[in-house]
Amino acid sequence: MAQLIMVIDDEAGVRELLSDALKLAGFETVAAADAMVAQTLLRTVKPDLLIVDINMPLMDGFEFIERIREKGD
Repeated sequence: MAQLIMVIDDEAGVRELLSDALKLAGFETVAAADAMVAQTLLRTVKPDLLIVDINMPLMDGFEFIERIREKGD
């Protein structure tokens, strides 16, 4: 079974490029346009790895990682 990687980036081109490259390498991917969308997805999807952009609107990547770690992830 392929590992699942979540790509979180506010730039659509970057999200698509990373997702396509990862799929070509044999990984499954799920993408989120920002940290808020990613938090919602994490309720139902359990990725093996997160690739998180640091500079995002609403919540930056550092704050996002802190929040999910507080929940035990």
